[in-house]
Amino acid sequence: MEIVRYADRDDLLEIRSEVLNTFPKFMNHNAMGWKYWGRLYELFPDFQLALLDDGDLIAEVHSLPVHVDAELPQGWDEAFERGMELGDGNVLSLLAISVRPDRRGGAVSVRLIEAARQAAAAAGLASVIAAVRPTLKERYPLIPIERYVEWRREGGWDCAPGIAVRGRRVARSCGSRPGRC
Repeated sequence: MEIVRYADRDDLLEIRSEVLNTFPKFMNHNAMGWKYWGRLYELFPDFQLALLDDGDLIAEVHSLPVHVDAELPQGWDEAFERGMELGDGNVLSLLAISVRPDRRGGAVSVRLIEAARQAAAAAGLASVIAAVRPTLKERYPLIPIERYVEWRREGGWDCAPGIAVRGRRVARSCGSRPGRC
């Protein structure tokens, strides 16, 4: 497997949304995403990474530097806005990791988190954070988000796959707040 920057592979940019955009619909409808997503590739090319297996696109991670003093961003949208508007980032904030459905469960996201950590270190950033959104929440529409994020499986890890994996791998994670993560 090979990690590449999207900046070095325009051909991957052309196919990424059809191959990897498997997020629940609610995650594609947010003001910060519409406002900033396209600019990530030009402003922060070192942090838009793709994972290839035998030349096939199987996963990606998107992130940007965010300035953090004492207060972590209160969710994904604040991290995105802070990184795009304030500049002067000192930590790397993961925005999204997407894995092709047939490749899930094989620690692919762990490899992407490690690649993001390496990119952060190469850029002199202090750490990596993630405001993790509960991707399986749509399956439980009657359960309040406050209750959903407390669900655990054997071993004490979160039930939501992204929260469980990233919770173990990322140095710090922003707290979950309804409508924000």
